[in-house]
Amino acid sequence: MDSGNVFGQRIFELRKSAGMTQKQLGEAVGLSMQAINDIEKGRRETTISKVILLAKTLKTTLDYLVGETDDVTRPEEPGKMEMFFSDEKNVAFMGRLFLLCKEKRIPVSELEKIVVSGASRYSGIIAYDFPSICALADFFDVSLDYLVGRSDVKEKR
Repeated sequence: MDSGNVFGQRIFELRKSAGMTQKQLGEAVGLSMQAINDIEKGRRETTISKVILLAKTLKTTLDYLVGETDDVTRPEEPGKMEMFFSDEKNVAFMGRLFLLCKEKRIPVSELEKIVVSGASRYSGIIAYDFPSICALADFFDVSLDYLVGRSDVKEKR
């Protein structure tokens, strides 16, 4: 296994220690046995929602899976980042934001300069408040409803 593939190695180790096969883990999180094999070997990435399911199923944290900590234990309460990405609305918003950045050819890191308030941060992720979201919609010249995933119509009314 590739030593640079911390995520895959940790999935492999936790799956084995739980006594699960790749097929069983895949069924638990909605992936094929081949997908689990490819993830473990570093040949495939997956979505954040699947990573959350993997962490829950393997009784660990996102931070452990991605190598941010060596503490494998899962606390009783989910972390802020896991709670954020567990909400489909937040995932839709972040997806739209990344897509707009790609369309405008600006790095996501530049978004910090656009937000108008001192939005708080968690592990490097901006916690966007309403004034910040308005500033982003203005910057990208899209409607707020489009930005937050409530509409597929980009144009402001």
